[in-house]
Amino acid sequence: MKIVAVAAFAIASLNVFADSAKSIPSCEIGVKENKSAIHIQRTMKALEDSTKENPSHVRVLFYGQSIVGQKWHVHLMERLKKKYPTVVFDVENRAIGGYESPRLIKTAESDLYPFYPDILFFHVYGPIDKYEQIIKKTRETTSAEIVLWSSHLRSSDDPKKLMEKMDQRSVQIREIASRYGCMFIDLRSKWCKMLIDNNWQAEYLLADTIHLKSEKDSNAKIYYAGFIGEELCRIKGAKGKSYLSGKIEKIPFSSSRVKKNKDGTVELNFTGNRVVAVTSGECGGETSVLLDGKVPSAYREMYAFTRPSAYVSWMPMINIIERKADAFPKVEDWTLTYIEGTEPFGPVVYKVEGSETGFDGEGRSDADFTSRSGRAVIKKDEFMAIWQYDYFIKRSLKKDEKPQGKYARAGDTITWKCIGLFSDKFTPRDVCERVTLVQNCTNSKHKIILKSDAAIKGIKEFVVYTPPSAVSKKDIVVSVDATRLGKKIPNTSQVRTVWNGRNVDWENFDNKNYSTRDFVEYIELMACTGGNDDRDLLKDPSNTAVLDDYDFSHLIKMCRGILSTGAKPYLKLGNVPAKFSKDVDNGEFSMNIRPPIDHLVHYRYMKACAAALKAEFGLEEVRSWRYAVLTEADNCGWFSVKSDKKTKREQNIQTREEFFKLYDYTAKAFEEELGKNLVFGTHMLNPDDEYFSQFTIEDFLKHCSTGKNAATGGIGSPMSLLTISYYFDTRSPHSDKKGYVNPMKRVVKAVHKAGFTNVVTGVDEGRVICSRKGRQAADIVSRALGQSYQAPIDLRIVRSIVDAGADYFATWEYFSGPRPISIGLPSHHYFTSREFARFAGLKRAAAGITGDFPDGESMEVFAGASEDSSIVRFCIGRFYDHLSWTNSLSSMVRLRLPKEFAGTTVTIDEFILDNRNNWFCDWEKDRVLYGIKDSDFDWSYDDFAVMSKRTLVTEKFRKLFVEKLEKVYQKKAEKVLPRKFEMKVDKKGYISLTSSFEGNGVIFYTVRK
Repeated sequence: MKIVAVAAFAIASLNVFADSAKSIPSCEIGVKENKSAIHIQRTMKALEDSTKENPSHVRVLFYGQSIVGQKWHVHLMERLKKKYPTVVFDVENRAIGGYESPRLIKTAESDLYPFYPDILFFHVYGPIDKYEQIIKKTRETTSAEIVLWSSHLRSSDDPKKLMEKMDQRSVQIREIASRYGCMFIDLRSKWCKMLIDNNWQAEYLLADTIHLKSEKDSNAKIYYAGFIGEELCRIKGAKGKSYLSGKIEKIPFSSSRVKKNKDGTVELNFTGNRVVAVTSGECGGETSVLLDGKVPSAYREMYAFTRPSAYVSWMPMINIIERKADAFPKVEDWTLTYIEGTEPFGPVVYKVEGSETGFDGEGRSDADFTSRSGRAVIKKDEFMAIWQYDYFIKRSLKKDEKPQGKYARAGDTITWKCIGLFSDKFTPRDVCERVTLVQNCTNSKHKIILKSDAAIKGIKEFVVYTPPSAVSKKDIVVSVDATRLGKKIPNTSQVRTVWNGRNVDWENFDNKNYSTRDFVEYIELMACTGGNDDRDLLKDPSNTAVLDDYDFSHLIKMCRGILSTGAKPYLKLGNVPAKFSKDVDNGEFSMNIRPPIDHLVHYRYMKACAAALKAEFGLEEVRSWRYAVLTEADNCGWFSVKSDKKTKREQNIQTREEFFKLYDYTAKAFEEELGKNLVFGTHMLNPDDEYFSQFTIEDFLKHCSTGKNAATGGIGSPMSLLTISYYFDTRSPHSDKKGYVNPMKRVVKAVHKAGFTNVVTGVDEGRVICSRKGRQAADIVSRALGQSYQAPIDLRIVRSIVDAGADYFATWEYFSGPRPISIGLPSHHYFTSREFARFAGLKRAAAGITGDFPDGESMEVFAGASEDSSIVRFCIGRFYDHLSWTNSLSSMVRLRLPKEFAGTTVTIDEFILDNRNNWFCDWEKDRVLYGIKDSDFDWSYDDFAVMSKRTLVTEKFRKLFVEKLEKVYQKKAEKVLPRKFEMKVDKKGYISLTSSFEGNGVIFYTVRK
């Protein structure tokens, strides 16, 4: 998706305002792609499309409390006006300092909804439920696009800690933005980065504990405006999502939708709650307006009160004026007058009068008041005048000073207006104007009729505003067609990885309750033939005088253990014993990364290894295993020469040639002992990882296809296996990329281009590398998450592996631990691995999803069927890039079966994996209950391998988990079972059902005849 940014806004702003601001070190502010910008595209398109001949008109409202009221919006609007000089901006900042969400929810009735902005910039502190109610009502009553953002830092905040983990309020604001289709800007993270990069404390830019310094003291307000403004961007071709934010539609007066009747009247049928007439500049006669046959003033909902006046401070003296439901309003001015003064800070007695209604009753500030006509209702809790006298005047008194006089004086007034959001009549003049014909009528279908004594003219167009509730939304429909089949699906869960097989209790490797025997076909032993004293298959790894003191007993024991699980060994060869190398370097993984001094020495070692395995297990058996030379062979952390070359490129070339020698000699050794046509190859990095990689997959394939074999002297080397690593970090902003193993396509394509066929391809290492940080690191030990978030990630992985034509994605762990023994609680990742393996052998079935997804969410479908469609399997995944997402979502599923199924009854298994049956969700709640902090984990606390030595480390909490909590969670895990039911296939061969999610998840379906 191409983004055209407004500018590198903050830096541009610094240049614009540098002359008037105190010199401050510049901060590095980058414009990142913000997917939620899709929700302001109607406004951004209007800005981009504006011309001098046809200027756009945009109403902008800034609303919130004191931070929004600090005039940073002036800098923002100056930049927008400079970039879009032809746009007519109608801008107001109605923020009220000190008004958190419980008060602002009241003043919004007069400030926000009647203003009816095209775009709303909103930020407020206070209870998040009241915050959400304001957004919710904005969506219900207007078609405004909305920009929300996370807060900057208070003086007491630690930017480094906040960079590691998003605070709860920011998470909640982001969720609200997603729920209501608003743009969300993570200003807080950018503020943290700025402070860290410039070595500033949080209070550096603050006038007190929270407010920004003035322009004469710092650039704080410019930074604030910049961090918001730089993300206001136009997404090329995007139209936004009108079912979330509503519509604004221009209807030219000349349009066929505007009906001109023979009697001279003009009719406009519309759906919405606001219509504005834009005059053309041509004078016209007085024009009357009817809405559904009545004058607009006949509808009580089309009146509103303005904000009551301020007196003691900037705050309104009354938060909200209401009226009785049966009282019909009038357009008029209202005045509340104090009848008599009071003692300092005591209640006041007042009278209320309307300019049309007249005297309307007397009341007291300490009691609820309803005027005689019912047109003015003032609740005592909303009468802020006395509190303001008390707060502001007391605060201004000197020590021991007593207040003098009566601060609520007789004759003091509070004023407000009742305004009409309509025009019963209007007259087009010789200037271009925007006349509100109706506003706040019901958001539904209506008819406006215009009447005039003469021909109606002077109207250029009508603008119709439709809040989202009246905009149709396409239901989500999942379609699976078992009559359209493709290629056979592999067992994508066929490989499990073990870091050090010597530490595994192979007799108890399989979980008794949750077996992996049904789907794990190969167990990958990482670096199993050398690299350090613990892995070198030698009697004395340190004795360099003896190079052939081989001892393969440990490897044989590991292979025997693997075979006892029902799987086959997959051996990662090639890590060179330290005494075979010089200038030994243990690299990143405590493994010797240097090549052998003499490749013949390592060749004889590998040949003896292959012979020992053949002697122990038989030729036929060991030929059924898989072999690879090195883990991430191109990774400088796994294999690299010590080079005297001056450039990195020269060193990489030298390393590449040494690896080719290592590969060729190892292949020769094994082929000589076991014969040709083994499953033999290597494992490399993600081909997109150019930072660590020293040579490319294409380099390796070229060597194997047409290069000179260093061991045999011939052309090419045997190669029938090529795998990569693939990782992602949950903290990455690119949610559309997480889980999609797109580099696999490049690998498979390169293999075919090099002329190789029948090559095993897949991912030997990966999934989630990091998430939220424990006390030491953010790494995920198991490389998979405990949250239900993992399930749709696994679906994305499987789809992209199969789409690429690859075979599998290996797994490290499935259970809560301790590792590497398969004990503990099953993760959702275990269940997805098991279920996806059951697709093996089926043919890929056509499937797709249509409809309007909630903001930020996506859905996936993957399907397969037997050739006769007697078994159909499919799964649906729901993904939102939030680890603990809780919202519900439903979709319609429509499955097409062959015609011969028409009228028959099928059996369906529905297997749900989401928050409803995930024990890890309970664990997250219990962590809060028992006071288990992030610092009680060494690595990330998002790992389901809770009992790993790298995860939960505080002993008392490990004991709590094992002795108490695990037993409770086990009961929940036991309920992860399929639901069986029957359905009748209709006469056309279709069945329809509904799938429902709680949070992120995947639902598997098996349909049997």
